Amino acid sequence: MTRFPSMQNDTVFVLNKLGLVGVRSYQVHYRDTIEPCLEIHKFLLARGITDYAMACGMQGIFALLVSSVPLNEVVKSKLQHFQDIAANFGRDTFVVVFSLLRQFLYNLEGGESAAAVSTELNGHAFNEEEVQNNPAFEGPTRKMNNREISMARLHLAVYFDDRDVMETMLARLQDLPVFDICVSRQHFRVSFMGIASLILKKKNPKHADWAKKSISFFEKLAKAGSPNAVPVLACMKALDSPSVGAFDEAITVAAGTGLINMSALMSERCALWLMEKHQVAGTCGLWISTNDDGEDSQINSEIQEYIRNAFWFYHGWGAMSKCSALKSRYKFLDVRLHDKPPSSIATIRRISNWHSDPNPSTKDSLASDIRTKACTLPAPQESKP
Repeated sequence: MTRFPSMQNDTVFVLNKLGLVGVRSYQVHYRDTIEPCLEIHKFLLARGITDYAMACGMQGIFALLVSSVPLNEVVKSKLQHFQDIAANFGRDTFVVVFSLLRQFLYNLEGGESAAAVSTELNGHAFNEEEVQNNPAFEGPTRKMNNREISMARLHLAVYFDDRDVMETMLARLQDLPVFDICVSRQHFRVSFMGIASLILKKKNPKHADWAKKSISFFEKLAKAGSPNAVPVLACMKALDSPSVGAFDEAITVAAGTGLINMSALMSERCALWLMEKHQVAGTCGLWISTNDDGEDSQINSEIQEYIRNAFWFYHGWGAMSKCSALKSRYKFLDVRLHDKPPSSIATIRRISNWHSDPNPSTKDSLASDIRTKACTLPAPQESKP
């Protein structure tokens, strides 16, 4: 290596970084791979290696999404930035990816840019029907578009508890192999294929295969020391063998690794499981009485607490459309919510934000253990022309 690296040294730099991001995505939290991905994206783009540059950008965006980064203008502006670059270079496949993910975020946030139906990608940023019927997309490109669309819609179906859409999206995705060269996209897809399969398998045993496959995949990663696998595995085990204790563990583990969206989802799924177990029904099939005495009153109070916690987790994540859906579905939320979340949720939020502090003071043993095991990617060396 010389003081002024040659193009050969630039190539070594890129290969080393790609190796770190790819391999160590299994060893460190995805949030620690975001900046290296964006760094490589800029490096490759400046040298005209456009396709690989866009692929690195996509890896970084999916890493943002699976890290439960708050849904705000920063994330959307990054997506718009990558979409504009892809459009300028005529990379229509990447335009599709980034625009559909923008619509995915709009649907979660709500507002004028969201689709009329939360589980559909037909809104301000993206129109699924137009893309699917575009004759310019044929063969492998059409299959890629179908995969990306189906992944995003599967996530929405799980969040908005739309079992019909879950069935449809799983049918579209079920023949895909587990492995994906884009590691963060692999996590985005396989985690929610497993979660959706576990939700549906009780009434439709055909989903047991993917449920088992997903659990096995994350078990192997967790045994190998992957911090990204631990919270997903805890959530899957809670859905596979539900109990209040299992759901509480999943909620705590997810929060301890910064995944407030998974804490929200597990809080809601725990409430739904308790409703089914105790046959709680009423208005819209889901009204929870607040006037019962004895055991029924205690059960109702517990269910309400999980729903209320789910609301505040979703609120903290920025999924305001989901918050509105919860208020519509559970009438007691209108009279039981306060201006601020309960102290227990505020505490978990602080735990879930440990990753923003280089020296977190949390006492949570699991979070501390994960942080100890997670290596930090080395800072890049500047290369001067």
